[in-house]
This record gives sequence, structure tokens and C-alpha cells, in this order.
Amino acid sequence: MDKFKNLVTYAWLVFAVYATGSIFFVSFNYKLYITMLFAVSFVFFLISNEFRVSMLRQDIIRVLFLFICILFVLLLNGVTAYSSYIAIFLQIVAAYFISNSISRAEFEKKYINIISFFAAVSLVCHCVFLISPSIALNFPMTIGDGSTNYYNAYIHVFQSAQGYSSYVPFKRNAGIFWEPGAYQAFLNLGLFFILAKEEQLTKKEVVKIILLIMAIITTYSTTGYIIMAILLLRYAGSLCKFLAKHSNIAIVVGVVFLVFMIIISKYGLSSFMSQKLENEFSDGVFLNRLFLDDINIILEKPLNFLGISFERYARISGGSGNSIIHTMVNLGIPFTFTMLLMYFKYSTLKKNPILCFVILMMIFSTESLMWRPIFLCLAWYGSKT
Repeated sequence: MDKFKNLVTYAWLVFAVYATGSIFFVSFNYKLYITMLFAVSFVFFLISNEFRVSMLRQDIIRVLFLFICILFVLLLNGVTAYSSYIAIFLQIVAAYFISNSISRAEFEKKYINIISFFAAVSLVCHCVFLISPSIALNFPMTIGDGSTNYYNAYIHVFQSAQGYSSYVPFKRNAGIFWEPGAYQAFLNLGLFFILAKEEQLTKKEVVKIILLIMAIITTYSTTGYIIMAILLLRYAGSLCKFLAKHSNIAIVVGVVFLVFMIIISKYGLSSFMSQKLENEFSDGVFLNRLFLDDINIILEKPLNFLGISFERYARISGGSGNSIIHTMVNLGIPFTFTMLLMYFKYSTLKKNPILCFVILMMIFSTESLMWRPIFLCLAWYGSKT
């Protein structure tokens, strides 16, 4: 029975990961899969041994407050298209159900295993893709809304560029996610979960760390590299201590990384990344991606403090990848502040709360993940403090 429950819990969390970042769940079948996640999570919440009525009472005020914040946005802005707001609220409640059905320790442990598996799969698929790009053509293709076509292998998604007379494959690894920048957030979160325990590392954990690091490298994400560097510098002592104690593993790690970097260099990706970093920081592209100027929208009118709605924002601005600013403008400062407070409380559960909170803010500042299910689980775990 325990093995069956364990398997079902893994399946549930895998589904939550897909619902949080999979291009086919988030962009093409959003309403269906968010509704399914909500329904499944509700059922598990009811039958879970962790269910307590006191937990429901403890957090009901937050749920109601977030609902009222969304309701104000709808009423003040005359919104007639409700689906996006309903989806956000369903994700908030689904994450609440998950966090009250699975302990934080179990959630983090299973998440590490899940994202390490996806990292391993994506590395294999990505290397094969670099060697033989045409492999993607064997899978069903979906035309994206922007400039990308997606080839769905279900546990990995290959991508190519639109607008060319011939097939132009992307050389960045996005895993199952909508783009590489989003993928790095999930990988770095797993890396942080492993390292933040600050306990003696095991051989299995080191293998997972290596997989996550190599997968992050293949995303060629500026934010991903910065977060990874911060984590590796902070926890360098633990890693060095393990490698010094296991010299044979240190040699294997060195050889693996050498072969890995040779493959990267052979396909011209090292120069691609150096050029990308140069362009982003020399021309101010990285700062522009933070959309800090959009804060001025809130200052234009007093009621904008409560949110201007997605519809109005779409007419004013072309959109934002900064989910903190995006949430402030669209859903209001009270909604955003409540969410940030919950994430801050989660960070205080870690031995390095400032590091945890900074990493989460870096992720949310460049990717639309602040109110997605997996990350919302962290907020709800924090609300229990």
C-alpha cells in the first residue's frame, strides 16, 4: 500500500510540474489541465492522512483575501473574460491542497528526484538533437504562437524556429518547458533543495547535482548561470569536502565534464553563450527584461494600486517576463505583497533564508512562475510558519 501511495504521489507531482511549465500544458491546453490538477489535488486532499480541519481554518483567510483581490480587479476594470483569473485562483487552491497533503520534506525530496530525471532525459535528448537535429521531425509538431515550433516527445520537447524556408533547430535545451529560461528555474530549484540541506552529501546526491549543473549549462540562460554560480559558490565547501573524500568520483566527474564541454564547444555553443552574455550586459538587454518601467503604470491612478487587469495591461504594454511586476500591475499590490510574504516565510524555513528568498526573486523577476502550482506550493508551505 505504501509503495502504491508513493507511486501515486510521484505521478501527482509530475503532473503538477507539467501543469507548471510544460509548453503543451501552459500554452495549448491550459484550461483543461489546470482544471484537472485542481480536481485531482482536491481528491487527494480529502483522502490524505495529512488532512486536518485546523489547517483549513488556518489558511482560509489567505485564500479568501487573494480571491477578494482578484474580484476587485474584475469589478473595478469591467473584465468580461474571466478564464485567466479563474485559472490563477484554481492554481492557488490546488497548490494549497498539495501542500496540505504532502509534507514539505517529502515534497522537496520527490521534486529533486523528478527534476533530476527530467535533467537526465533532456541531456540525452539534447545531445542526440545536436548530433542529428532531424530526429525532432519524427515527433508530432505544434506551431507556436510566437516564433517557435514544438515537436512533442512527451518527456522532452524539441524546438525549431519559424519563418525560415528550411528547418532551423534551436540549440538551447528547454526540456519539456516553454523555453530554456523557464527550465533553468526548475533545475536551479532542485539544485538548491539538495545543497541547502547542508548535510554530508551522498553519492546519489552528487550524481543528481552533476546532472542538474550540466542541464543548466545547456539552457544557456543568463539568469540560470547567475543563480547556479551563486549556489555553487555558497556551497563550494560541501562539494569540495565530498570530492576530496572520494577521489575516484572526483576523477569521473572531471572526465564527464571534460567530455561534456568538448561536445558543447564542437557545436559552437560556447561562443554562442559568450556572445549572448556580451549582448545582454553591454546593451542593457538584461535590465530591460525586468520591465521596471511598468511600475509607473501603478502610479498613474490611485485605483491602479489594486490592479489594472490583464486586458488593460495588454493594451498598454507588450507583456512582461517579470512575474513580480506583472502581478503587481495586473492583480494589484495587496495580492502581490501577500504572495511575496508567503514566499519570504518559506525562505525562513531554510538555514540560509536570505539566499533562498533572493533566488526565488531572481526566478520570478525573469520568468512567469510566481503563481504557478509548483512554486505556489512553496508559498503555502511558508504560510504554515
